[in-house]
Amino acid sequence: MSLRPTVDFLLHDWLKVESLQSRERFADHSRETFDAVLDTCERIAREKYAPFNRLVDTQEPHFDGENVILPQATHDAYKAYAESGMLSAAQDYEFGGMQLPYTVEAAANAFFCHGLGQHRLGHAHQRQRQFAHGARHRFAKAGICSERIFGALFGHHVPV
Repeated sequence: MSLRPTVDFLLHDWLKVESLQSRERFADHSRETFDAVLDTCERIAREKYAPFNRLVDTQEPHFDGENVILPQATHDAYKAYAESGMLSAAQDYEFGGMQLPYTVEAAANAFFCHGLGQHRLGHAHQRQRQFAHGARHRFAKAGICSERIFGALFGHHVPV
């Protein structure tokens, strides 16, 4: 069963999320932008997370003495999520965010938990996302750009 009809009903029919567009902070958005975010998250969850549920159960993380080794599918899923912009979706434009209403961000993130239950990949994803969210604000206040933060988190070097 698809989660999308329920998410659409809750956001658009019950919560009337489009009414937030009247606020200056969300004036750049529309139902189309909200739906594009939902479409993207639903696709990433379907293509990058769901197919590997069994794999990450059978190939659990292990420590080789220096590093924690995860299945490549885990890295690919995190990368797709990060590249989608969802790590900072509700944050200000000036910090690299999309200035989405938190309601839309939370609804979009539901696709990553749907069907996963207490799944390890879902929990690791949430912990990483929470860390990144807090780090973004702390580093931004210190004048460090978000590209450097996420480069460090995801193993990409970004020159100063």
